Amino acid sequence: MCKTCGIVQESHHFYVTNHERCCRQCATSWSPKDIEHEGVRLKTTPGRSTTRLLGIHQSMWLDSSAQRRKVVDGAIEVATYLRKNEDLRIDQMLKFVSMYLPPLFSFSAPLIRWPEPDFKILTAVWLRAYKNAWNLGRSTAACLLTFPRENGGFQVRLPLVTLFDSMWGNLERCHQFDDGTRQMMRLAYQESLTDNACSNLLELQKEAGLLSWNKADENEFTFECYLANKFEIEVVWEPFNEYTISSTPNITLATLSIKTGLQLSVQILGEQVSVKCFAIEVHRDYNRPRTAIQPSNRLAIPVPWPSVPEGSDRNHIWSGGVAGTPSGVAIS
Repeated sequence: MCKTCGIVQESHHFYVTNHERCCRQCATSWSPKDIEHEGVRLKTTPGRSTTRLLGIHQSMWLDSSAQRRKVVDGAIEVATYLRKNEDLRIDQMLKFVSMYLPPLFSFSAPLIRWPEPDFKILTAVWLRAYKNAWNLGRSTAACLLTFPRENGGFQVRLPLVTLFDSMWGNLERCHQFDDGTRQMMRLAYQESLTDNACSNLLELQKEAGLLSWNKADENEFTFECYLANKFEIEVVWEPFNEYTISSTPNITLATLSIKTGLQLSVQILGEQVSVKCFAIEVHRDYNRPRTAIQPSNRLAIPVPWPSVPEGSDRNHIWSGGVAGTPSGVAIS
C-alpha cells in the first residue's frame, strides 16, 4: 500500500530502491510539504482526510460521504426519538420533524453531491420519522404521506422538495454577489449548456429530463433542471443576460452615473456616505487603488487601462466618456 495516496497496488507500481513505499505516480507528482511559520510547524490535514470547513465535512478531493452520513444519522436520531417518546402530542411531533429535518438537510444540500442510493436511504428515514410522528405502523404505504391533502394524503415535505428549493436558492445567492462564486457559477452554466447542446434553461430542462440522476448531478445547473423536469416545473431565468445591470461592464455603469448625476451610497470608515461619481481614472497599473474619494463628496472611479473604449486617444483626459474635457482626471 502506498503511504501517500493510501491505495493498495501491485509490486510493479513501486520503485525497488524506494524504501518509503511510495508508488510511482505519487513519487513523480507534486505533493505538499510541511508549512512552517517562524520556525514552528503548522498543523496540516492530508487531502484525503475528512476535515470540517464552514460546517461541512468533506475532504480536499470533494469526498462528502462523511457529511452525508451525518445528515442520515441525524434523521435516524429524530425517527428513533419519536418512536420512543410518548409525552408529545402528534402536532408537537410533526412540528419537531418540520423544524429539524429540513434545516439539517438544506444546510449542506446545495454544496455536496448526493448519489441516488444515499438519497433513497435519506428519503426512507425521512418517511419513517413522519410515520412515527403520526403513530403509524411500518407497513403503512408511503403514498399516504406524499399524496395531497385534497386526495386524502398528509402532503408532507419530502427531502426532494427541500433539495430543489435549497439548490435554486444557492444559485440565486451566488448570482447576486459579484465575487468568485458568480464567476464559478457562470462557468458551470456555460459548461451545462455546451455539454447538452442547449441555448437556454428551458431547453436544458427538457434535455436534463432524459439523463440519469448520477449523470445530471455532475453539474449544478443540469441537476437543477433535472429536478425541475421531475416536478414538471418550468423555470424561466436568464442569469447572465448581457443587457442586465449585473452583466454590464463597470466602465459603462460609471459613464452612465456621471451623465445622469446618480447619487451613490458607499461605506467609508463604517459610515454610509452619499457621493457622486464625477470622473473616471484610467491606470496602466492594476495594483493601484481602484477607488478614490474626492472633496465635496465626489467619487472618482479608476478603471483598468484596457477598459477604455476602442478607438479613443489614450493620451487624452477622460470624464464621463468624453475625451479632452478639463474636469477629467489625467491618466498616469
